[in-house]
Amino acid sequence: KQAVWNKIAQSEKPVPKLRYLQTNFLKLAAAAVLLFVLTEALYLAINRNPAAGRPESANVAPAQHRENRVIFLPDGSTVILSPESRLNYPSSFDGMEKREVFLEGQGFFDIMHNVSRPFIVHTGKLKTTVLGTAFNIKALPGDPQITVTVKRGMVRVSNQDNILCDITPNEQISFDSEKQQWLKRKMDDERYLD
Repeated sequence: KQAVWNKIAQSEKPVPKLRYLQTNFLKLAAAAVLLFVLTEALYLAINRNPAAGRPESANVAPAQHRENRVIFLPDGSTVILSPESRLNYPSSFDGMEKREVFLEGQGFFDIMHNVSRPFIVHTGKLKTTVLGTAFNIKALPGDPQITVTVKRGMVRVSNQDNILCDITPNEQISFDSEKQQWLKRKMDDERYLD
């Protein structure tokens, strides 16, 4: 009997190894949770920072949709977002001199007329200013080509405070953000979301 008890006692010695593994696992889990929390906090700080060019109190239409999506803006304007596109806009335009939104991807805009509050769409280095019109902007991530096409009204397209041109119905401007070159042309069809 004593020999059996001695063998059992010897086989129980690995317990400190198990405690060592449990301690290391807990440390790694705590580090992973801390890293996740810090990453989320940094992401939220960057996306809510008005100095980064985005509205402080904003709604973001996510880019994870697979079909066209209709967004109703607080001023009554509407935007049709193409798949994989994102729109960042304030929850209210009250008290603002301008109605500003930020587009990544492609969207068709039908803007409510308001002479005292111009509507501005930021797409990378390009800024499109309107008073009340319907137009399409295509600024896909990774593509240096940005196009603005007007269906109704008139828009003014500028690059870092330099006015490039005004475009009217069935006109389009294509801007190459790498070469800093632009081209204005007439459009014969009305396929604005192509």
